[in-house]
Amino acid sequence: MLRRDCCVFRELAEVALSMSSSPTHVEKERREFPRQTVNEDAEFLIPAENMRLPCVVANISAAGAKIVCDAIPPENTKVILFLKGGLSIEAVTSWYTEGALGLKFTTPREP
Repeated sequence: MLRRDCCVFRELAEVALSMSSSPTHVEKERREFPRQTVNEDAEFLIPAENMRLPCVVANISAAGAKIVCDAIPPENTKVILFLKGGLSIEAVTSWYTEGALGLKFTTPREP
């Protein structure tokens, strides 16, 4: 009887473990606009400091961009992103992590 109980316990433990490692729900995409991966060299200006810095635009959407850079401006810092071809977009910083900076455009651009 003890051997059977041990096997049942092991089976229950394996089921519980498999349930805890499998997702119970799929998180819905929170972004309103789809992102496009670009990996394009660019620059951004911090007008308050009159500082223009190089960056790489990792991805972009109509509402914002993820750039890779060495600078760490504080959250909600006003910046201007300069893309190739002369396009400039006003934005504010929204997050920074591991060398990537999130920008939220002050006026959404055409997708």
